Amino acid sequence: MATTLQVLFECHTFPHNGSPRPICQRLGIQEGKEVTQDIPFEGQVEVSFHFTLQVEVEPISGMTIYRGKYVQGPRYNPFIYLCWGNRSEGNWEQYGRAKIPLSVIPRQQIQQKLQDGSLLSARIRMTGSNGNPALATLNSNHVEWIE
Repeated sequence: MATTLQVLFECHTFPHNGSPRPICQRLGIQEGKEVTQDIPFEGQVEVSFHFTLQVEVEPISGMTIYRGKYVQGPRYNPFIYLCWGNRSEGNWEQYGRAKIPLSVIPRQQIQQKLQDGSLLSARIRMTGSNGNPALATLNSNHVEWIE
């Protein structure tokens, strides 16, 4: 049986002025095929995204299954996209995406959050080593899952 898990992404360390493309002015989260909750990041110290996931631990394999409108990718390798871009006349103009893998979260941490109903939080550094927006799959150098 799936249980609802509250999640908070605290995004910090943004690229400075002079981003590589003028359309890279906002950060949003991908919901299905659409980017939602997008907000300007320039001048911000931190931008947060609060959302829910459905989580289930398969009894036989012990595999954690994530579902919900923000979950992307295959069942065995799910992730969340944070998207760089801009809104022009209501349309999203994409610059690129950062992939936040969910399969790396320790199973014990997920089980504890599900048991006590607490918030699953991650602090995410949004600048790559070149000073540009962080793109592609972000690893533990960029994503810290808070216990």
